[in-house]
Amino acid sequence: MNSRSLAILCSTFLLSACQAYSLVEPGSRNEFGGFYSVSPDIAWSRAEQGELEVWTVDGPALEAVRFTNGLEDGEPLFDTPRASDSQEPVVFRAFMSEPDIMTLVADSLSRLGAGQLETRDLEPTRFGDRAGFRFSLSFLTERGLAMQGTAVGTIADEKLFLILYSAASSYYYAKYEPHVEQLIDSLQISPEL
Repeated sequence: MNSRSLAILCSTFLLSACQAYSLVEPGSRNEFGGFYSVSPDIAWSRAEQGELEVWTVDGPALEAVRFTNGLEDGEPLFDTPRASDSQEPVVFRAFMSEPDIMTLVADSLSRLGAGQLETRDLEPTRFGDRAGFRFSLSFLTERGLAMQGTAVGTIADEKLFLILYSAASSYYYAKYEPHVEQLIDSLQISPEL
């Protein structure tokens, strides 16, 4: 393991150990960025990671749902280490198209060490009562664990609102996929908007 990989692994371990998780009760309505809310059908654990809120049951290394609170122009999807000062940060731009968002997610995950990353099946969908997009992804973690994922999102008021589900392909993805689909189906746009 090289020193950069070791540093990322240690940082991830320390951050996850220090994060305060709280319980998300089934049936509760949970709001993100004052724009949308979801209501889960099972209990989740919740923690904040920068501009993201992360929900998990068995731990984010096995499965996680990440909700953006309205990513603004120039902000990264994840706080990722840069390989060098000459490497441009991967950030959201308000003018991005849906294929650009798919690339943003892929590039952001790659910066976190994801390998053999593939995105596919980009299609229009509903994000609450708004027009949105959806795509699938797969990748390997730095330790070689195969992961699958689904992303659903929209751009509103020049902000990116995204729900990103990723889980280990063996067992965990299929186990929590129905609950994630239920979350997406429960999505409501704030009545004030």
